[in-house]
Formats: sequence, C-alpha cells, structure tokens
Amino acid sequence: EIKTIGSGTYGTVKKVCLKKDPLTVRAMKIIPKDNVVQGVDYIKVLDEIAILKKLDHPNIMKIFECFDDEKNIYIISDFCDQGDLLGKLEKLGKMNEIVVKFLMEQIFNAVAYLHSKNFLHGDIKLENILLYTITSKNRGKRFTIINSDINEMIELRREFRSNSETKRKKNYVNDMLNYEIKLIDFGCSKYFVNKNKHTRLSGIIGTSIYCSPEVVDDLYDELSDEWSCGVLMYILLSGEPPFQGESEEEIFQKIKKCKYDCNPKEFDEVSDNCKDLIKKL
Repeated sequence: EIKTIGSGTYGTVKKVCLKKDPLTVRAMKIIPKDNVVQGVDYIKVLDEIAILKKLDHPNIMKIFECFDDEKNIYIISDFCDQGDLLGKLEKLGKMNEIVVKFLMEQIFNAVAYLHSKNFLHGDIKLENILLYTITSKNRGKRFTIINSDINEMIELRREFRSNSETKRKKNYVNDMLNYEIKLIDFGCSKYFVNKNKHTRLSGIIGTSIYCSPEVVDDLYDELSDEWSCGVLMYILLSGEPPFQGESEEEIFQKIKKCKYDCNPKEFDEVSDNCKDLIKKL
C-alpha cells in the first residue's frame, strides 16, 4: 500500500504497487462485506465486477484481480493519477473547445465500444470519468487521432503564453493534452439480452441532470448514453448544466421539454459545428 486516495459509500480506494515490481501501480478498492452483504447492494457489486471483466478498451477501467476474505471484497484496477473530470472542471470553470474535443473523442470511443458489446453504461457524468497521464510511448498515437486540430492547438498555446493575465489557462491546455480518460462505475449498467439495439429498458438509472427524457419516462435504450454525453459536453464548455432547477422534478420537466440555451457568453467562441453536435446528442 502507498496511500489512501479516496472513500465512498461502499468502501475505500488505495494506491498500491506490486511487491515484485514497485513501478507497477494499481488502485485497490476495498469494500467491507458488512456494507454490501444484504440483497441488492451485494448483487450490484458482483454485477459491476462481472461487466468490467468482460470489457477490454483503453478508455474503460480495467479490472486485473478480484478476491475476498472474511471481511472485505478487494478489486484491483487501473490507477488514474489525475482524479476525475469534475475536479478538473471545478478548478478551471470551463474548458476550451479543442480540449473538449480531445476528451469527448475518447468518451465517444468508450461508449461506442460498450454499445457494440450490448452494454448500456447508464450513468455517464463528470465524476465517472477519471484522468491519467499518458506515457511518452502512447503520446504519438494520441496526436494522430485529431491531427487537424494540432495547428490550432499550437496557436492556442502561443496565445496563452503571451497572455500574462491567466497563468492557469496557459498551463491547463498543456496539461490536458497529456491526459487520457477511463470510464468507471458500471453500477447502473444494463445488458441487452438480444443482439437488437434499441431494446427498451426500465428502472430509473443515472444522475438527474444527465438523464434523458426516456429515462425520466422509465422506458429507454442505449441512446440515453448519447444524451448524457451531450449534457457532459455542454457542461465542459460552459461550466453549467443545460437543465437546472430547484428540485429533481423541475429538472425532469425541463429535460422532457428539451429546452436549453447555447447562446450565453460562455458559448460565444464555441463553433456552430460543436453546438450542432450537442443538439444532435
């Protein structure tokens, strides 16, 4: 064990390394059986482990080992050294469109892979996207993915370097290019039993501000993940969710009406193509 890096409803997450190879760092989630041994919660944990064992994608959290003893369940997975996307956004307020492209390209890849395997994630949100620093070996591959944006990114870096007003912005563009994402938390995931997409599912899932109208109506399919991606993209660009309210019910009513605003000052420098993608999502 190196140190404790987080704790939540079910247990604690620790940063650990292999005894035989101290440079190989992992995350170890420790779930006390007393927290989950009763009914639905225990099944939910086992289901999440079973789902993650079936998945193999660079932008999805990978489980390496899972074992238990009398007191706890232990899950060994990827270690992400940069925390979650919510923490980054809280420090920055909002993100530049080009940086958002780099993030969303990875998120879309993860979601497309999930759907190809007949899984719905069900809870795509900032907190469920972890960031980690990519190695120099993989950095070249990363840049070729959105090659058309490289010149624009170089210009953006120059602009921030020459602007003494905001050191924070100057640094974050360089930083964000060095990160990749891992999609986590498959506790709300559902499997499509047959191979036909758009199979209707039920049972309220996810987090209210990210829910699609179909989830609110309790009859949805995997496209609800794409709606959540649209909400997430909007939040990254503006720092605010598109659907807000004093209560969950008020938020749900706005979601069902699908009325949101892309014209405040936060979107002045956002391209029409980007706004159109949000609308389509």
